[in-house]
Amino acid sequence: MSLQAKLCRSILFVKDIQKMSAFYQKVLGLTPIGSESGDDDGWQAFEAGPAQFALHQIPEPWRHQGSADVVVSVPLNAGYEGGGVAFHQHGTLKSLPAGHALVWPAFPHSYRFEPVTSGRRWMLHVWLTDRV
Repeated sequence: MSLQAKLCRSILFVKDIQKMSAFYQKVLGLTPIGSESGDDDGWQAFEAGPAQFALHQIPEPWRHQGSADVVVSVPLNAGYEGGGVAFHQHGTLKSLPAGHALVWPAFPHSYRFEPVTSGRRWMLHVWLTDRV
């Protein structure tokens, strides 16, 4: 059995979705899918060749990913401080070394990513589901 994967969407989490949406439309010339202002529940997707590029408003502090079965977070770099993952009523995990994956069931765990106190963090987040 071989596993095949295809990138269908890349998501960038942003603080100001309206400003970022305008930037990607005006400066980079990306075509929005749906609302052009990025007002639809903190989400704006763009046509970007064979895949989509999307902006997602940084969520409220505690988050629950109800549409996924499993959440995977992978730090892509080192050289920053802070930035662990806090689980509501279950404590906080410190950041993992670059390239290590933190995997947890999406339900019933509410979580938030702790702020980086120095440096810059790059993360890969994947939400897995068996539903289409």
